[in-house]
Amino acid sequence: MIVYIVQKRHWQFNDDYYILEDSSPIRGFESGDDAESYRLQCEEVEHNRWKKMEETYAKSTDWFKGEEGVKAPFEYPFFEVIVAELEP
Repeated sequence: MIVYIVQKRHWQFNDDYYILEDSSPIRGFESGDDAESYRLQCEEVEHNRWKKMEETYAKSTDWFKGEEGVKAPFEYPFFEVIVAELEP
């Protein structure tokens, strides 16, 4: 049986870059389409959380803003779908 697992990717901040520190499985699906749909929902929630943090902290500190704005790894996904084959 093949399952599709959505896992959260935890990015650790460094002054120069973000590094993937941990990937934790959060939900499994029998359908790849269902897993991808759930992943996209999770991405939207997490991106909105980062945007709210920028709005809150950018007003009071320069830490959260770089030359290009928010220092969130938006070009990298916060969640991913992995495929696993389970043996009976």
